[in-house]
Amino acid sequence: MAVAETLAASVHDPAAVSIKWPNDVLLGGRKTSGILMELQAEASRVAFAVLGIGVNLNVDPRTFPVEFRGAATSLSAFEGRRVDRVAFARLLYGTLEATIDALYERCLWGNVRG
Repeated sequence: MAVAETLAASVHDPAAVSIKWPNDVLLGGRKTSGILMELQAEASRVAFAVLGIGVNLNVDPRTFPVEFRGAATSLSAFEGRRVDRVAFARLLYGTLEATIDALYERCLWGNVRG
């Protein structure tokens, strides 16, 4: 959700952002982001979670392998402008932190079962 929200805040057409379950974020129907998570848990606690987020920011889609060119894009290609990577990362980290905090609050108050 945080990646999709960050992309939506970064484009002229937020409605162009969608999530392809379980781990892809699309921009104009083309993949621009992927998320992977590794988790080690026991019955009563999570030992660790590692989250990997990849976002195509300033990649020219013509450099993608031929088989991906019709299915993938980058934020800069979609917007027609270069993307400030540091500004995007700051926005993503802030959005991710807010999302994690909101989930924690829901779990803390028993609104999420699991």
